[in-house]
Amino acid sequence: MFHILVIEDNPADQKIIEKYLYNKQTVYPFDQDFKLHKAELAREALEMFVEGKFDLVLLDLSLPDIHGVDTFDKIYECMQSIPIIVLSGLENQETAVECLKRGAQDYLLKNTINSQALIRSILYASQRAAMQRQKDQARELQLKEKSFVRLRHLSEEKDVSVTAKAYGMPELHHSAPQEWEALIDRYADVLDLAIEIRAYKVEADLSESLTDLAEQIGFLKGTPRDVIRIHTAAIKRKQSFNEIKNNVYMEEGKYCLIQLLGQLVLFYRTNSLGTSNGHFA
Repeated sequence: MFHILVIEDNPADQKIIEKYLYNKQTVYPFDQDFKLHKAELAREALEMFVEGKFDLVLLDLSLPDIHGVDTFDKIYECMQSIPIIVLSGLENQETAVECLKRGAQDYLLKNTINSQALIRSILYASQRAAMQRQKDQARELQLKEKSFVRLRHLSEEKDVSVTAKAYGMPELHHSAPQEWEALIDRYADVLDLAIEIRAYKVEADLSESLTDLAEQIGFLKGTPRDVIRIHTAAIKRKQSFNEIKNNVYMEEGKYCLIQLLGQLVLFYRTNSLGTSNGHFA
């Protein structure tokens, strides 16, 4: 089922759109049926977007609660991942063209629209959006792979930092091998928690878990490089044949790593351990 959100306050225009989409004489180039969802206000559309999943948006620029380019900007801000086709009158044609520059996939003039034109626009818009998503995903995956490789290379460097040498802080996987494995397991659990919070809206304090982990690393006199090694090892353990799941771990891991490094620095500042002028070398 292909779900279309029609944001249009004029009942007559809503009926015309519905008539064109369900015209039995039109040859549909889709392998699935349409299902229309209607909203008369931008506010109502945004509420529906939060609650449901849509494949495409048909947007009238003149709504009771917002008008013109502001209408598109408001909707596009929350629905950038969904192709948007602007519906416009002759008097708003310049505005519709401006919406194209801002990210709309297409625009249609209401007084010239017909069933074939509407179906064709929906098909092309959905195909262009799908191709763009594939490009974005490929680019994002490439960036994540490069980031992972950089972290791995950094974690595998043999030289210990100047700060670690100065304060007698050897690498944790050498000085505390048992604790090292436990730290990796605990960080892996934090990654799982981060994903549960994101995907299932689980109520949990991720910051508290990262703070506790940073304190444990700090008490063992771990360094930022140790944190990076822990992160890299945990991510590696979580890798599987599920590419989507791998990407989620990489994405959430990036934020967890940043927070954990920050909490470790805060720990050393607070306890005045293993720092040199407030900075790690």
